Amino acid sequence: MAFFVAYLLVAPLSCSELSKLSGPGATVCTNVLGIRYEGPGGYEPPLWPALLTASAGAVSVAFLVRLSLRPRHR
Repeated sequence: MAFFVAYLLVAPLSCSELSKLSGPGATVCTNVLGIRYEGPGGYEPPLWPALLTASAGAVSVAFLVRLSLRPRHR
């Protein structure tokens, strides 16, 4: 679950083309957190930042759950 939540926060969700009168426009994509991915016309933003963030989030949550469920020695 943590993987999917983190992925949805960082992955580019909506893209729009900005046109220029003198030449090809630019593509601007944003996500839930407001991070902008920009490139020349026809640009497709990379998904690796979202995958790395999601993986780190999932590993962190799994580590915290494991710590909380571990028996405590007295």
